[in-house]
Amino acid sequence: MPQPDVGDVHVNQPLSRFSVGYKPGGFFTAQAVPIIPVEKQTDIYIKYNKSFWARDLGVPGAAPTGAYSMLRAPGTRARTAGFTFDKTNTYRADNWALGVEIPWELEQNADAVFNLQQNAVTLAQSLLSLRLDRSFVADIIAASYGTLTVSNKWNDYAASTPIEDVRAGVQTIRRASLGMAVNGGLRIVMGALVFQRLADHPDILERIKYGASQASPADVTPNLLAQLFHVDEVNVAESVFTTDEEGGTAEASVTYSDVCSDDVLIYWAPKNPGLMQPTAVALFNWYSAAGGRNNLWFVRSGEETRERYRWIEVHGYWDLVATDLTTGVVNADAVD
Repeated sequence: MPQPDVGDVHVNQPLSRFSVGYKPGGFFTAQAVPIIPVEKQTDIYIKYNKSFWARDLGVPGAAPTGAYSMLRAPGTRARTAGFTFDKTNTYRADNWALGVEIPWELEQNADAVFNLQQNAVTLAQSLLSLRLDRSFVADIIAASYGTLTVSNKWNDYAASTPIEDVRAGVQTIRRASLGMAVNGGLRIVMGALVFQRLADHPDILERIKYGASQASPADVTPNLLAQLFHVDEVNVAESVFTTDEEGGTAEASVTYSDVCSDDVLIYWAPKNPGLMQPTAVALFNWYSAAGGRNNLWFVRSGEETRERYRWIEVHGYWDLVATDLTTGVVNADAVD
């Protein structure tokens, strides 16, 4: 008896509840850097000369003496002090932007599974976040901060002492901050490979093993490392990039790399720096151009009626600056 084939009673169409696509993650810079809202695209930030705020002006009988004494005799004036500052430091919040164009025919003919406008926003925001992360590695981690002295590379489990190394770096920053860092703001950014190696380091596992159980084995997390290292926050750089040319390599052959692999930056960056509040790094955000103090990115869209396409752009106005090189230390090759 003749019967229709299964292909005769169903025409394949895209599923409306499932697709294989990508919304990249692991971005770290926006969380690791204090954002400074600024009203103008360019300006100066004042930088006080540090030594004036920590100089002991002396007591009688000890050097320095005489005019430097802070011991006042009756009927005399108190010893006076002063300070200087640098007003040559500037930022420039340039416009970082990326757009996507959607032809009218493509949008009109798209099936329900496709949200082309949202796809465009996600693509642009992801690539701008990636650019910000790579700027952090190129412009901040590679800046002229101090060098973290280490015993051995931290993947040398027999000879290295990462807990002691990092704590020594923290003390260096405490001194450089004139003690202000003890009030909070100590942070670490480490590459994905560094975190992987530390998660298996016996010195670290030894510290946490007694809190483990069969149901909850010892697990090294960024928060746990922050506690061991005596810092407020550990951010693991887990974003990924490729430099292969678009269309130049078969998709299956594209190579991907970690934005940050074996680097470590220990630094002081309070959550909300303001007046008389140093920070090792700052992200100056021209918020009036972005539409609000809390907006790092904003979206613009419109239509070109003659060419018949919709355009969607994501914009930001920012400048990522190493603002105080004395309150950070770097280990640029922490692990293999």
